[in-house]
Amino acid sequence: MGRVLKQDYRNDTFYRSGRPERGPAWFDCGVLIKNDLSLSYRNRVIEDRLVVVFLLQGSGLYVDGDGRAHRVKAGDLVPHVPGRRHSMVPDENGGWVEFFMQVPAVFFRALSDMGHLPDDDGIRHPGVRKDLLAGIDDLMDAVRDADELDAPRLLNQAHGLLNDFYRPASEVVGEGSHQAAIEAVCEALSGVDGAEVDVSAMAEAYGLSYERLRKLFREKVGLPPGEYRIRRRIDRARTMIAERGLSNKAVAFELGYPDPFAFSKQFKKYVGMSPSAFRAHL
Repeated sequence: MGRVLKQDYRNDTFYRSGRPERGPAWFDCGVLIKNDLSLSYRNRVIEDRLVVVFLLQGSGLYVDGDGRAHRVKAGDLVPHVPGRRHSMVPDENGGWVEFFMQVPAVFFRALSDMGHLPDDDGIRHPGVRKDLLAGIDDLMDAVRDADELDAPRLLNQAHGLLNDFYRPASEVVGEGSHQAAIEAVCEALSGVDGAEVDVSAMAEAYGLSYERLRKLFREKVGLPPGEYRIRRRIDRARTMIAERGLSNKAVAFELGYPDPFAFSKQFKKYVGMSPSAFRAHL
């Protein structure tokens, strides 16, 4: 049984490149453990490769190329599309462990043009499944034993794992018919102006009772709607502080808190430190 499948996580990275005369055939993958904010990155743009991050353990904050903040957790796949801006901030002491894979941008664009891979940077939720963990182990074993002549073969194997990662995003499973309702609620609850969201009315619009939608939402997202909204506001607050340097007063105003003290109290409850302590860690 492989190390990842056994959840025996440790830092383990590999890089393999093909002969220059054979074109851009290089490959990079590994497991990384990130336990503090110093290992985060902000507004990073990578032009020459696709990077996919699959979170094996832990949680954190991801900001996509459009500046939208998302909570990420174990089982989430976060693609970093070439040429797009990305930020990733693990929760402090959150036990963040990721598997990452990097392939040349030309390889990614070829697969995207053929319809084999999506070209957006939307988060996928394949889950921490045994088949994916086994696939990661198989790929890392292949890279560990490879030489420069094996780079094209490794890319082919990477293509197979990428398909496994992305497949759940295009398949309707379980309560798939209610996905539109869940996505609409997520979007409404992610608003940052403090306006009330009538989830009951949204449930009725999609032909569901409030309790049914709340149950489906919690099963899909992992949190009840109210808790989800609070976490989205806190995520946005962290982004405002980290990337824009806003004061507590300015953040509280933009996010609809009644005053800076209410904001600071909720921030500390969910982040584990006050806004001022969070700033000091940046």
